Amino acid sequence: MPATARHKKRWPKIIGWIVAIIVLLDLIGGAIFFQISFVRSHKSFIHQHPIRRTDRLYHQEVWFRDIHKQQ
Repeated sequence: MPATARHKKRWPKIIGWIVAIIVLLDLIGGAIFFQISFVRSHKSFIHQHPIRRTDRLYHQEVWFRDIHKQQ
């Protein structure tokens, strides 16, 4: 059965919509990543509580807090 003109016009539209959806999702993901990574604000998923001395990473955390950092 030969492909009709209607069928030939359908595939570019389908591929165009798929590309548009992928681009849109990429832009949304980039915006979310930018907000989480680069915008200075309080992040609820970062714990600000003091580390306990019984924690095995206590000495590394104390060293990291005390070392002079560039501004």
